[in-house]
Amino acid sequence: MKKEIFVDLDSGFGIAAAPKVGTLSIVRFLFELRHGRKPATGEATHKWSEQVGICKPASVAFGAGLLVVAVHRDPFERIRSCYQHRVVREREATACTFRDFCKRLADYRKVAEIAWHTDPQSEWLGDSVEPYAAILGLDDLHLLPALLRKFTGREFPEMPWAHRMMAKPPWEDGLKELLSPWVSMDLQAGWTGKTPAVVREKVESVLPAPQQATENISMLASSQPRIPLDKYQDDKKWGWYRMAPGKWMRWVASCHPVRALEIGAFDGVSANVMLDSIFTHPDSIVDTIDAYLPDPTTPQVGPDTHALFEENSRRGGHGGRVRLHVGKALDVLARMIAEGAAESYDMVFIDGSHLAADVMTDAVLSWPLLKPGGILIFDDFEWGRSLPSHRRPKEAIKAFEAAFVQGLVPLCRGYQRIYRKTGVPGGLRDTEGVPVQRTCAIIGTYDSGSSLLASIMECFGFDIARPTHEDFHESISLRNILVRAVDEPRMAVKMESGQVVKELGAWLGRVKPGAPALCVKHPLLGLCLPELEEAWGPETIFIHAKRPLEDSIRGLKRRGWFPEPERIQRTIHAEIEAWISEGKSCLSVEYRKLVAAPESAIQRLAEDMELEVSKAVIERAVALVERQKV
Repeated sequence: MKKEIFVDLDSGFGIAAAPKVGTLSIVRFLFELRHGRKPATGEATHKWSEQVGICKPASVAFGAGLLVVAVHRDPFERIRSCYQHRVVREREATACTFRDFCKRLADYRKVAEIAWHTDPQSEWLGDSVEPYAAILGLDDLHLLPALLRKFTGREFPEMPWAHRMMAKPPWEDGLKELLSPWVSMDLQAGWTGKTPAVVREKVESVLPAPQQATENISMLASSQPRIPLDKYQDDKKWGWYRMAPGKWMRWVASCHPVRALEIGAFDGVSANVMLDSIFTHPDSIVDTIDAYLPDPTTPQVGPDTHALFEENSRRGGHGGRVRLHVGKALDVLARMIAEGAAESYDMVFIDGSHLAADVMTDAVLSWPLLKPGGILIFDDFEWGRSLPSHRRPKEAIKAFEAAFVQGLVPLCRGYQRIYRKTGVPGGLRDTEGVPVQRTCAIIGTYDSGSSLLASIMECFGFDIARPTHEDFHESISLRNILVRAVDEPRMAVKMESGQVVKELGAWLGRVKPGAPALCVKHPLLGLCLPELEEAWGPETIFIHAKRPLEDSIRGLKRRGWFPEPERIQRTIHAEIEAWISEGKSCLSVEYRKLVAAPESAIQRLAEDMELEVSKAVIERAVALVERQKV
């Protein structure tokens, strides 16, 4: 299911929605707005749709500078609605077995704890979060006219008839009809007038009560600048500002002074748009490099391209803040390094030659120019799929990521790859200005917010011993020790205590010399606390990621990783509480407070740890929390 943006060009706005997210109500609203009347009785829905503008792909709407409001429905609500429509109403129950049904829902439940905009089943927004003016919960769709009035100053017809989120269906009463085709085939459970407990338990295990939308209206960047493409001479249909503006708004945009480096200036639109909409501080600068020589991977480069750059820079009106360096990237980057420009750029965007060797050269030479904490972007990861590997950017990007894995924080994977360089400028220091040399361990149950807390510590400048397991901020090398020491599903320690101490101590001895400020996390640390304390010493700082036990139990159930999630969570929770009750020194960060008021919670953590953390780092950490809210 792809999202669509229903647009009204006269008013300059669009409404983004996916199937089962109020699309019928939206189409009717736009029909009334355009035609000044309600659809006639019996008038076919497809005729309404024919008279309402639909924008595909969505990036076109953002590239055109339309104000777009997104309509959000909790992914579990939408999945259940789709399933109810297909199976209950259309009688598709015989198409698969009950086991297949459970497997599908087991996959679906994984999205319950993921932000709605990363729902992989619906491809709702994929990995590109566009710069929406606002997000409106489906249950509040009737408030859409008031919201548009606020943004545009125009009057809009009311929507008292708009879709309202229905209450949870009576699964208990309707379970027999829903599941009977599978029960006879798969469970051999006869119907005795009421739902067998085994069936009810199995269904409830894969279909927990849906979460209601936690916010009625969540304003996102209502004052965010638009991308003014109309002022440039630009006929091409590609470019990050057309195809992925949301990624840049989300991961790259800054209101602080920024010094950016672009490899591949081309016609100058990219560099100028950065200053229009991404780096909006008047002191921001973009240095951009291009040789303007024939390039087999970019045949659009011609004899007039350099002149087009100058024309678009004139139209951009940014004066000397867009600085063109004419020459091969190899030569220009080498000269910058020789002239002492190391760690002087906040962002590097690699979009020059697409040959793998050139991409690798550009990345390796620009890496020392990027500040710790800076953003690195590769364009065109999937470009040239039919070409030999040495002629594609993908192979170089993968090789660079493998070689620099300890210094890269993946932020966004897709056609563009966006990373943050680990560390902070000048290194992490305490409030006395002394470089930090500490070892920290984050403890907590599964689904306690410990991954989010680890990402904040990495923002501060702590090393988390990358490479990490997927996106959980868990060091793979440490994780390998812990899963050997503890039988994860049974939560039973398999290794002798002395051996655990020995292996943990040896691991720290290998990692610590290259990571004076070290912070690690894994739920299994909660079962090895005495050994951890002995192996790493009493100066180790422990941070408890606290979340109400029942919330973490529900979260682990939704993830479906283990057969007995409640027992696992209670075991870890009990071990941690018993250890703390012995009077052990332990900081704590409450997940609810962190999500509700991230700035104050993050500032307090920095103060409790006596760290000197800049305002920019605090803002970056707050942005991480905002992006990962569930």
